[in-house]
Amino acid sequence: MNYIKTISINFIVLFCMLFALEIGARIFFPEFKDHIFSSERSMNVRYHDGNFYNYQIRKPNNKKFVPSDKPLVLIFGDSISGGFGTAFEDIWWHRLQRLLLAKGIEVNVISISGYGNNMGDSTSNIIKAIKDLSSKRDIEIERIIYQFNFNDIMPFTSADLESSSKVNSILFSKLAKWRYEYANKSVFLRTAQHFAGKIIRKTSGTCEEREWSAMGPYTWTFGSTQYAKEAEEYWSLFKENLKNIKQITRELDIEFEIFLSPILYDVDLLEKHLHYNYLNYDFSCSTIDPRARFSNFEKNLDIKIYDPAPELKRSFESRLEEGNFTPYFFTADDNHFTPIAASYIAEVIAENW
Repeated sequence: MNYIKTISINFIVLFCMLFALEIGARIFFPEFKDHIFSSERSMNVRYHDGNFYNYQIRKPNNKKFVPSDKPLVLIFGDSISGGFGTAFEDIWWHRLQRLLLAKGIEVNVISISGYGNNMGDSTSNIIKAIKDLSSKRDIEIERIIYQFNFNDIMPFTSADLESSSKVNSILFSKLAKWRYEYANKSVFLRTAQHFAGKIIRKTSGTCEEREWSAMGPYTWTFGSTQYAKEAEEYWSLFKENLKNIKQITRELDIEFEIFLSPILYDVDLLEKHLHYNYLNYDFSCSTIDPRARFSNFEKNLDIKIYDPAPELKRSFESRLEEGNFTPYFFTADDNHFTPIAASYIAEVIAENW
């Protein structure tokens, strides 16, 4: 009986401690609430997947997806164009479609998102999908927009990336999926994960000492010092892939354009977002100016580039001057922008259509 009593008391004490920690986390770190991801939720926002000629797309509701007969604009991108943490009505490309309609331009915008995990997969899949979809007699593709993420240029396989970082492994990936869907329902556990992520990475030291941690997923796009040589190789291959896509789209009489998806460090130079650069990425380690490369692509490959970063920075700072801080990126996330930022992005692209 004493054992049962002791166990019961310990259980009650543990429960009270966890309850207190959860309440404390919800009071002091409310920004980490609803960071829940599953097969049907992103940042606890419900979404619906659809099928477009066997390609996964995002659709507005759970009704059967019916393609429009309007000229088609295809978006190729990642989770950003999949509408990360965003209701369908607020996704940048759906807002773009509505703005174009206001200009008298009727198009049907469809996003094939999450398409490839890295630069090599993404561009090769784009080529394959263009050839496949353009062969359909009932599809008229007018334009293709590739949403470039500044973490797109990296080693060909996820295994290459995993080997360059100790925090990446098969077990780590499985645990991550579990905590995204279940553990993140607890604000305390989500907050603990955030600070643990900072502890297990090298957040100080020289570029060489920190290795991959110095710039994280931006290592190869910006050519972090220690990886500068291989970064140049990946950029060269990326350019060749763009040339191939441009040639194919030209032959098919399809416009090919690139949207540079802005990152937090393009917009918030005053570091106002909560948990700003908490992993301390050091962009002084850069040896490559990505935007200069794209400027070159625009000129030499005849590819139109949309870069909404200057407008986002202007509007963000204008809000600050007015005393109205509004987050343009999700909490502790330097990559996924919020619906308010999406609205400005849509405006920039529509204006320069």
